[in-house]
Amino acid sequence: MKLTIRKCENGWLIVDGSGPQYICKDYVATDVESLCAVVRKLCGSGESTKRYVKTDYDERYYLTAGKVYEVTDWDFDSLTSFNITDDAGDKIFCRLKGCDHLGGGNWIECDADGEPK
Repeated sequence: MKLTIRKCENGWLIVDGSGPQYICKDYVATDVESLCAVVRKLCGSGESTKRYVKTDYDERYYLTAGKVYEVTDWDFDSLTSFNITDDAGDKIFCRLKGCDHLGGGNWIECDADGEPK
């Protein structure tokens, strides 16, 4: 049996097929156990798929230190880049580590309440 798992607008789409592999985007697993490991990695161990970040950097007028920003367009290929909507309402591209918007600093992954992960 072959399963293709794709991120879609409302969550994860699982498509049945045939073949010896389980495929999840660009990740390939050869058995159910490794497929589950890939899904846990992409979904955050089965918790909510929403991701949040915050920063303590306070030198940009369009970002607020300590404010929690919801991540959009998380790059599942690299797991290091994403978009957020800044305080001015603009969608900006960010890097988890070495982000230009933070003067080369790092975003802090957190939950919706701002507690670091």
